[in-house]
Amino acid sequence: MGPEAIDKLKKYAKSKAGVPLRKMSLLRNFYARHRTHSSLVHYSIALFPFALLAQLTGEYLDGERLRFAGVFMTVCGTIMLLPAFISGFITFGLNRGFKTRGNYSLRVKIILTPFIALSAAAASYMGIASGCSPGPEYSALLMVICFFMIIMEFNGKKLTFKDIG
Repeated sequence: MGPEAIDKLKKYAKSKAGVPLRKMSLLRNFYARHRTHSSLVHYSIALFPFALLAQLTGEYLDGERLRFAGVFMTVCGTIMLLPAFISGFITFGLNRGFKTRGNYSLRVKIILTPFIALSAAAASYMGIASGCSPGPEYSALLMVICFFMIIMEFNGKKLTFKDIG
């Protein structure tokens, strides 16, 4: 780390009045500028519906490669859920102080998160265990995951921070 990078960090660590910010404020500013949670969530939001589409199309056309692509997207979406959940938990703590009072959409997200995680893990296991030729149970689980994600996104009301500066 060069001297100019250290100067940037020192400048970043001071507020407009020149008073050093607390560590929590630094972390909050980092999350506000980089939007890690919203960046990570979009990968899994995209992968699961496309996995379902690939699976259903593969069943209709009897395409082994499409079913393999569906399983691959399901596994990748499941792996991407972990960093998305962790960053969402951090963002929730920084932004709301782990309080959900009066926020219905946030409660829905907190309730549905474990169901999505368990369904995604089960779908990934089913896809891998079946040799990338899963049956209708796999498709049903993907539909459940997509349904839960639609509910979570419809209730949206962003958990991320507003723009700074």
